[in-house]
Amino acid sequence: MSRRRRILALALLAAGFGAVFVVRPQETSSDLASVVRELRKTIKDLDERLHQLEKRVKEVSRPAKHSSKTASGAAVGTGPESAPAPNDAGSKIADGQNAYRLGTVQEERQQFDKALQLYTTAIELDPGNDSAFLHRAIVNERLGRLDQAVADVNRSLAIQPWNARAYALRSTIYRQQRDYDRAFSDLEEALQRDPANAEYLLSEAALEEDRGDFRRASELYGKASVVAPQSSSIHVKRATALKEVGELDQALAQCAAAIAVQPDDAAGYACRADSYVRAGQLSSALADLNQVVRYKPDYPGFGNLLSSVRQLLDLNETAARLVHAAPATSVAANTAPAVNTPPAPPAQTQKAVEAKSAVRAERAARSTPAPAAGSNGRQTLALLRLGRAYVQQGAFGDAIETLAKAAELDPKSALIFNTRGYAYLRTRDYEAAIRDFSMAISLNSAYANAYWNRGVARRLSKDEPGGRQDMQRAAQLGWASRVASANPGLRVHPDGDRRGPGY
Repeated sequence: MSRRRRILALALLAAGFGAVFVVRPQETSSDLASVVRELRKTIKDLDERLHQLEKRVKEVSRPAKHSSKTASGAAVGTGPESAPAPNDAGSKIADGQNAYRLGTVQEERQQFDKALQLYTTAIELDPGNDSAFLHRAIVNERLGRLDQAVADVNRSLAIQPWNARAYALRSTIYRQQRDYDRAFSDLEEALQRDPANAEYLLSEAALEEDRGDFRRASELYGKASVVAPQSSSIHVKRATALKEVGELDQALAQCAAAIAVQPDDAAGYACRADSYVRAGQLSSALADLNQVVRYKPDYPGFGNLLSSVRQLLDLNETAARLVHAAPATSVAANTAPAVNTPPAPPAQTQKAVEAKSAVRAERAARSTPAPAAGSNGRQTLALLRLGRAYVQQGAFGDAIETLAKAAELDPKSALIFNTRGYAYLRTRDYEAAIRDFSMAISLNSAYANAYWNRGVARRLSKDEPGGRQDMQRAAQLGWASRVASANPGLRVHPDGDRRGPGY
């Protein structure tokens, strides 16, 4: 008999003795023979029970050993060791849980293909695991398999219909598919289940921005800030929406609120600096831009804006000194008008786009005629750089108005017209864009970028032959070797980038 079996036998035997003597407390020595017989019978019965108990222990320990192997790194669902016991539902569920946990590890490591396989194994072993369906949906969304992701969310919600996160995920997928009505509906479902979640309000606001309703977006950002009052990013987002509808005073208040919540965050100062620029308060803008540089020197898009604001302030100071130092007639004849107020924002502009590198900007500036030298030339260059900074921030309405002033000062700069044409292109004003690109071409007949941009604008305005002709001309000028396969979905920029508009 094994040691374990002997120990169990002794324990059970002791229990048996206790039972016998409790039942028969008054037994005498004359009954000893009958007691011994009963003990032998009890021992035999206990031995049989012990045998059954050992068998059961072996059955229970088998899946436990398998689980430990799986947790230590063995492949789930492969090989004879990892196969669940036949017709053992408990073992399958345990294996499914192990596969699910390993899937979450791979998902955190962004090993999405491996995570997808593990979640699929988990679902096959345990079809009732709503979390496995939900995480497989997340992985499918990351892999760009949006239809499969929606299907998995639907399966997860069929099992657990009260999961707010599942509705929020499906809303995100619908947004990528531009199915805004369903996206809104799912976010409302998520908010019903988790009304204190500010992220869902932020997602609704982002959807409103996609649809161009910035005023409604600002209201939703306001609700989100009530739920999460210590979030500086929410104040910045609300300020951005308010600036889109021209509410500069309210935008400044939101930027200030962001700074109050997080005084060492560059985003709040960048938000307020942009608001000051739009309001024409350049000195205040410069102070905040210096704070941006202090906290985050590489903040996207604000290096060029800082340089432009400094130049405009210098020009204004120079003009002011000349006004006091010379007669009015002389000043009028020899100096450029001071620029005190940058252009006001349009009612609505496109969303911000990624800032372009200074290297590309300088390459484009070298490839086309620069503004003329002198006071007008310096002011024109400052306005051009400010306009390009607005383009980099996605403030295309501001860029158009700023570049219009630059064009008035230097009507022979192809670069100015090409840049403004690009801003028109991004606002979908294709007629104005084509007009500016044509002006740039008339000023510089070898301006390949302008031909390419005009080709894109013509194709977007349904002029396929004209667009094809311009793109072929751009190719002849060395613009791109893949013009023949170009389409309106490519990105194109006024500063030397060979891609097309990001629609």
